[in-house]
Amino acid sequence: MDLPKSYTAHVEGQAQDIPAPRTLTLLDALELAGIDWPSSCRDGSCGTCMGRLTSGRVRYEHEFIVLSDQDVADGYVLPCVAYPESDVDLEGSSF
Repeated sequence: MDLPKSYTAHVEGQAQDIPAPRTLTLLDALELAGIDWPSSCRDGSCGTCMGRLTSGRVRYEHEFIVLSDQDVADGYVLPCVAYPESDVDLEGSSF
């Protein structure tokens, strides 16, 4: 089965869906689309970019310590190290 090369991401408060390639982090995809998403460390260790995934799935290529088990259960993700595994809907703390 061939997986799609790109999904779409929708950010609450933004008019358009943006391309979200499987090979880019969500943060990189957001920035390429001109969305000003807060970020700092870009390696999953500070939590500045944390947002909530209201639908969809992501994968991480390495462990991180910023999100608690409860954060993950509540749908929070770190876009700087999260790769889309489906179309996604995101909420950010500043949107």
